[in-house]
Amino acid sequence: MIQALQRGDGRVDYQINAKNQIFGRYSINDNQETDPNQFTTLGLQPLESRGQNATATLTHIWNPTWLSEARMSYYRSIFHFNGILQGTNFNQKAGVQGFDDTTAIFGFPEIELTNYATFLGSPSNQLPKSNQHRNLQFNLSSTYSRGNHSIKFGGDLYHERAGFINGSDSTGGFDFSGIYSGNSYADFLLGIPDNVTRDYFKQLNGDFGYFMNLYIQDAYRVTERLTLNLGFRLERNTFYQGINGGKSAFDPATEKVVVPSNLNPNGQLLTPQLLTLFADRLEYTGALKLPWSIQPAEWDYVPRIGIAWRPPDLSRMTSVVRAGYGIFQLYTDIANINNEFPPYRSLPLPPC
Repeated sequence: MIQALQRGDGRVDYQINAKNQIFGRYSINDNQETDPNQFTTLGLQPLESRGQNATATLTHIWNPTWLSEARMSYYRSIFHFNGILQGTNFNQKAGVQGFDDTTAIFGFPEIELTNYATFLGSPSNQLPKSNQHRNLQFNLSSTYSRGNHSIKFGGDLYHERAGFINGSDSTGGFDFSGIYSGNSYADFLLGIPDNVTRDYFKQLNGDFGYFMNLYIQDAYRVTERLTLNLGFRLERNTFYQGINGGKSAFDPATEKVVVPSNLNPNGQLLTPQLLTLFADRLEYTGALKLPWSIQPAEWDYVPRIGIAWRPPDLSRMTSVVRAGYGIFQLYTDIANINNEFPPYRSLPLPPC
């Protein structure tokens, strides 16, 4: 394996004046690999990835009791995995039909021979594929300190996006078991597999969402030995939207599938055919007065309480007893939790 790793970091920490300070940092990490196949004839597999992160903070002191901060953070990560001998349509060269409409990015298929080593082609790892992640966050906060109180309040705005591309079994998986000649390799030479698997290339798909919250908290020093932390958060937790409108749910009332009105009819290779084939089994969010995420956003009210008490210690007074209580909302993930809330949900498959 050949690997080249490059990394860079930059930082700025500048005192503008007595009341203003700015901080910034940027990091980048580039990775390039060339992985060999176990069969040298199948060549090398290129892999590229890049991760970037940037943060910036502006701090302003209003007076001895007031301080405000504005923060921004950005993260981006991209992985690209090329296919095996990508660019050559081996199925067409071998006279194999039924794969020209499954992908526009051709490569070597996977060939499995019973009692022999498997030719690990692109489908062995769903190649080619790409993972694309992006996070963006803004935060504004102010702190007021006076007497026994230290009060902090502010808000957050958070955006997350996770996108994926993968070749799936678009170039085909061919299984030769020897069922015809008694030897799997002989079946391979004859070109008569036991079974063949194919799937369509998965173009850009995934989820993205926006989240926001407002908060206030007070660290109140009641006595020299007792401190209370009291807080309250107002959170708006939205459900993820699908990239290109790729989101769905099941409506048990009508026994139809709910899809966003912004669904891209060409988002995937099969989408035009499926929309036509199941036109009478689909409901669109626009007609149902639902958001593109299908599930409406929710406002959550969450308290936070903490206590720190130092009991009398005649020797050194070093012991501290701490306790806390809070409600923490689980962010909707990008899996099936988006479809598990009534009245729209995914239903389990019946037993076979």
